[in-house]
Amino acid sequence: MNTATVGKYYIAYEENENTREVNGYIHPLYTITITDTETNITIEVPDVVTVFEREDWVDTIYTNSKAGLDSGEEPSCCYKDARYIT
Repeated sequence: MNTATVGKYYIAYEENENTREVNGYIHPLYTITITDTETNITIEVPDVVTVFEREDWVDTIYTNSKAGLDSGEEPSCCYKDARYIT
């Protein structure tokens, strides 16, 4: 398991059993868990193709996943399997 503190977020991620073909190449997928250290809210997002330890990237994944989970509507495709971790 890889872990890092990226800005206000703590992330943990590891390769899972799934793969995805992108441009003819098979890529392993990752499950990433993101904790906002200011609110202590944690979201898990499975099947991410590439993880970047950059604050702008982590913030985008966290913010869009949280918006989808909180909207009460079907989340967008990239975050449809995100879930809160309690």
